Amino acid sequence: MSHLFKKSEVDSVAQNKDILPFLRDNAWFQEAAAERILSELTELRETMDRFDKKRVEMIQELTSLLALQPRILMQPNSGEREKRLANLKEDAFQLKQCLSDAFNSFVRNSYRRYLPSENACGVEDILIQEMRSNLVRRFESILKPDVKKCLDLIDAFIKRCQAAEE
Repeated sequence: MSHLFKKSEVDSVAQNKDILPFLRDNAWFQEAAAERILSELTELRETMDRFDKKRVEMIQELTSLLALQPRILMQPNSGEREKRLANLKEDAFQLKQCLSDAFNSFVRNSYRRYLPSENACGVEDILIQEMRSNLVRRFESILKPDVKKCLDLIDAFIKRCQAAEE
């Protein structure tokens, strides 16, 4: 590490860590930490809301694709039918890629970035802890499982389209 930083920078970082226990109990430090964490949690909630809206739109798009397949399968075997099935399969694949990319981006750029640890800087504000818990619960019990289910549905749909093409 010393080859990346000057000795004075390494000493400065060490001194910053050494002073934290003394600052942690100061009211202004607690207030500033609480404001920062609240701001980050608010940003997380807003990006979660935007992702959730996008996720619901993609589920509606999947529903439309699912409704098209029986109509296409009712057509007699022909080049046109095969072309429509191939297009349907491609649309589903694009939707899967879009949902997967949006979810991974949300997790990487928002969820992991703005979700503080449970005991971040020793902030013990009950409302902040509840807000954090609610966001984690929403992610773990709604968003994450629903995205997985939707991706599984898309995979199954793509397989059905492939089987129908054969």
